[in-house]
Amino acid sequence: MAQNHWQVGTNGDFNLAGNFSDGIPTAGDNLLFLAENDSVPGPTLNPAASTLILLNLFYVGSGYTKTMGGSGAHIQISSELVHYRGRTGKLWLKEGTAAGGTANVVCDSTDPSPLTHDCLQLADGLFDRLAVIRGWTTLESGCAVTDITVGTRNGNTSESKLVINSGATAPTSVTMNQGVGSCLVNPTKLVIFGGTWTQEAGGAVATTIEIWGGRVNFLTGGTFANVRHFGGIIDCESGGGLHTFTNYTRIPHGSSKPELLGENNPAAVSLPTTQPALTYIS
Repeated sequence: MAQNHWQVGTNGDFNLAGNFSDGIPTAGDNLLFLAENDSVPGPTLNPAASTLILLNLFYVGSGYTKTMGGSGAHIQISSELVHYRGRTGKLWLKEGTAAGGTANVVCDSTDPSPLTHDCLQLADGLFDRLAVIRGWTTLESGCAVTDITVGTRNGNTSESKLVINSGATAPTSVTMNQGVGSCLVNPTKLVIFGGTWTQEAGGAVATTIEIWGGRVNFLTGGTFANVRHFGGIIDCESGGGLHTFTNYTRIPHGSSKPELLGENNPAAVSLPTTQPALTYIS
């Protein structure tokens, strides 16, 4: 397992052995982009022979400022872990074709203003798990992530952001502890403890929602099969359309009183009329 640094290049060609401390990456390498090598350009050309490679680690170090890849020219490679801690740059990443694929992606930007620009842009392919801790991550059309967690390093909503664009595959689950979600494609299951999740107008809605705190904004109508409301706010008033709840359970938990905005507006909210599909416990 080599510690392979991107460090000596004069251009962004990923396919030149001289641009790496240990030659073109091979399977099992730890590929490192570090602030100490920030004076050289970041990679801009797709690693043609490396799409079949499964790295151990693709690491963008604290303070690294270069952009890697670009629109339509993503860095296409697989890794057991992709850990982004860059500062003002951005990683355009496309899943490679190696057996096993990319299991874990972590966005943990060291930018002083982490939401002023995209830090991580994920394109075609399947990524097993994504953790957005600090910074802004976007899932493009064609991207599939099975399980997503959104939280913040310092408990600050303005530090982490997830955007899921139209055409992306619906995640199996998203858990939000803090941060901001802005999505045209909702997960099958959404669990929110804090932060703000916004379902943009025109997108499909989540099948199952469990909310303990924070806020969920629905800017589009739809049918919600299973909603368990323990705390926080579900806003059905900010956007148009009828929000039909097939099963809705409200059970207050702790100090966070659950609120369903639009509950008394039949044009905005349709609730079941019988138990057990409708359950209120005060």
